[in-house]
Amino acid sequence: MLEPAVPLHLDTIKPLIRAGAAEGSWDPALATPGPKSDQLFRKLSYALEHGDLPQLDRAGRPITTRIGGWVFLADPGAQPTGFGLFKDFADNGFELWLCAIDPSVRGRGLGRQMLTELLGTPHGLRAQLARCARRTGGGQRCAHILKSLEFETRRTTSREEWLLHRRAPRAVVDLVSTMDLAAFEPGAGRSTSV
Repeated sequence: MLEPAVPLHLDTIKPLIRAGAAEGSWDPALATPGPKSDQLFRKLSYALEHGDLPQLDRAGRPITTRIGGWVFLADPGAQPTGFGLFKDFADNGFELWLCAIDPSVRGRGLGRQMLTELLGTPHGLRAQLARCARRTGGGQRCAHILKSLEFETRRTTSREEWLLHRRAPRAVVDLVSTMDLAAFEPGAGRSTSV
């Protein structure tokens, strides 16, 4: 079952993000405390409290990025064992931006249950994009499950598989099919800024 994520859930989310970063699913700088991870967790705390994050776009103009998230509980009343966060993507859609499940509960079908429930949330019903690490077990499992939930591979880089939901508008499919993915190749590192 899912509960809306609030700043207090960062105690559950932080170790899962750190473990995923150590595994190679996300920016390695998120694996340990430091400026990059501290900044991400400050932003997540704000976003989980307010539902959005004020930022500046590349031209320095103020924008607001909507962010929503849930924590996953394997059983009612249990401690959360996973999470999923969505952020603005395109055409009033969302990206399944970050998600993870505690490695100690893997192999019980809970990852599939969590992703299925996440895609049934208000943000999940408008999810168009998910990016999964190609060279990590967690990323490969997530991509496999998402493909069974109507996502299809549209692009790959040396590090990530870009999956779009079958209902993604043609304009979004064209955008992902033709966009410059140089920033997502080795050396550039995956952006974790929101």
